[in-house]
Amino acid sequence: MCNKLLVDKKLAAASKPSHCVLTGPTGCGKSESLKRLGEFLKVPVLHINACSLTSEGYKGFNFSEAVANFCALNKNPKSAIVAIDEIDKLASNGAEEDDKNFGLAIQQVLLSYLDGNPVCKDKESYNIKNWWFIFTGAFSKIKGLHYENGQRETTARTHNDLIGYGFAPEFVGRLPSIISFSGHTLDTMLGVIKREDCPLSQVKSEFKQFYNVNLNFQSNALRALAEFCIKINLGVRSLHSILNVAMQPFYSAALGIPGGEINIDADDILPALEKFKKDNRHVEKNPPPFGMYL
Repeated sequence: MCNKLLVDKKLAAASKPSHCVLTGPTGCGKSESLKRLGEFLKVPVLHINACSLTSEGYKGFNFSEAVANFCALNKNPKSAIVAIDEIDKLASNGAEEDDKNFGLAIQQVLLSYLDGNPVCKDKESYNIKNWWFIFTGAFSKIKGLHYENGQRETTARTHNDLIGYGFAPEFVGRLPSIISFSGHTLDTMLGVIKREDCPLSQVKSEFKQFYNVNLNFQSNALRALAEFCIKINLGVRSLHSILNVAMQPFYSAALGIPGGEINIDADDILPALEKFKKDNRHVEKNPPPFGMYL
């Protein structure tokens, strides 16, 4: 923020942006934090999914192309946030073949930009010296490296974790801060579910506008939803999918009571939650060879 204020006054930034990595399980709030951070700093945010990137010179979507398009839309911002999601997918697998080690190639491409060097594309040069790179990733393959409050952590928390995961030391060295997020507790999940911009409020709005029906979720129903989101370990994003199943019986019911209301408690949605769990049960990663079941 200090650097942005200086740059806005056409002064030199006091220091280089402190690039960082946000780690933690899916749906724990990493992307939401980035959104709020951009709003707070009043800077545009360039969102990139790491899996979509190709190395410079290859056909596809590369970083310089993303920057050129972003600058065209945002009038060459002097300060910005570069949010690169799913960075854990760029971990090197140690293979020597280029087509199997694209992650290392992307890491090498980003090194220069993390140092603040300009991005050049189609004879244009873009100044990214005061652009803040924030990477996010679940790092779900890390198992039991750290303990906190008696529980095992399953995400990266140290620079050695990142290097051991498959990131080049020179790349990791340009990321001074690693901020690990914890998964939701029942209280935090309930807090999210009750928010006005939550999927639950969208469902309520849909029923009100389309059917003129008020949905009232009892406290035990909200608790059941929160507990189920935590149990399947997909975070807040899973609430969209869960509600698609849980609300099916109420669409036809709403047609018969225009201008009325529907009260929903835990017993009304538990059968749908069980169905969702059954339909999305864990599939064995290494099934027996074909023919064993014959």
